[in-house]
Amino acid sequence: MAVDLAAVDELDPDLLIGREIARPLARGRLDGWCEVQSPWCQRRGREFSHRRHASQGGLWVAENGLWACGHGNLDGCHGWIHQHPDDAKDNGWIVPWPNDPATVSTLIHTANYGHARVFLDRSGGVRLDQVGDAA
Repeated sequence: MAVDLAAVDELDPDLLIGREIARPLARGRLDGWCEVQSPWCQRRGREFSHRRHASQGGLWVAENGLWACGHGNLDGCHGWIHQHPDDAKDNGWIVPWPNDPATVSTLIHTANYGHARVFLDRSGGVRLDQVGDAA
């Protein structure tokens, strides 16, 4: 299914759900570069990393995903998140159930704010929470 995201701001946020929509919205926040930038960062993003895991009711929505480098749980930032869950929770990279990822800030690298704590939204946007230090 091809989705035209050019007019995403005009769409009902409740309709911005699904892998075909969430992945490009997350990838577009930093033009495909890894948003996480953990100690294992490989720089170029590759995967959608669920903040609240699908097994805990995490949805395919932009506020629930980070564009991360690495391959699954093995390497890069995606691997670092899964292998360091306590640190990942502190940084908002993992959001345990029943918390809503839209209400939990995350420490990521952003196009507008650099490395900062931000809130992610369904349309792929970010809203500044506070400037943070590197992970």
